[in-house]
Amino acid sequence: MAMKTCPGALGFVGEHSSPSEDWMDTAKRGLSEELGLLGNELSITDMTPGSSVLVQTSYPEFRRRELQATKIFLVHLEADQARRIKGDDEIAEMFWSPLRDALALIENSKPNDRFCNEELSDLAELVLELAESGAPEVP
Repeated sequence: MAMKTCPGALGFVGEHSSPSEDWMDTAKRGLSEELGLLGNELSITDMTPGSSVLVQTSYPEFRRRELQATKIFLVHLEADQARRIKGDDEIAEMFWSPLRDALALIENSKPNDRFCNEELSDLAELVLELAESGAPEVP
């Protein structure tokens, strides 16, 4: 997905958690709000069970810095589910690919080559490592 805050760069679907909300509920809400998908109808895999990743991101052009605990989920979509995606106004454009192709895109990208910033590039590399390690099992 390409974000309006970083034209031409790739990003991830993300959502801020409410204080009493668990990670899976946040993921389902984000999928609903940002992509119009109903989380209860999806196969969602927690790629970092029992832990989270701390990510610090800066957006100098917006004079903004963020420090966030982040969870990584993999969402398996059937073709009919992918066709129903309707991105919200934060998303400039989207494309979807099989997991293998997405992982190859990450592996072949240089830092900041395809992602909004170095922090997202690092997060993409972590996604690649988690997927390659096969833990946990991915549908």
